[in-house]
Amino acid sequence: MKCWGTAESLARAFIERYRDRFKRAVEVFVQGLDEALTYLDFPSGHQRHIKSTNVLERLFLRAGSLVLLPPSPLPAMMGS
Repeated sequence: MKCWGTAESLARAFIERYRDRFKRAVEVFVQGLDEALTYLDFPSGHQRHIKSTNVLERLFLRAGSLVLLPPSPLPAMMGS
């Protein structure tokens, strides 16, 4: 079962590990941490059904599901 204590412990470890290398990214991470972990306030059976309305997250999910096609050999064939 996921809980706030575990999430906060993992977040602290992440912050400690990457704070010096990725200062700005860690600042953004810290600013949004409470909002990102809000789903933990819900019963564990509900957590997997909670969806984000974040447009960027939806874009990344959609882009990750696209099929990438291999490059076409046609331009190379036309040049010879």
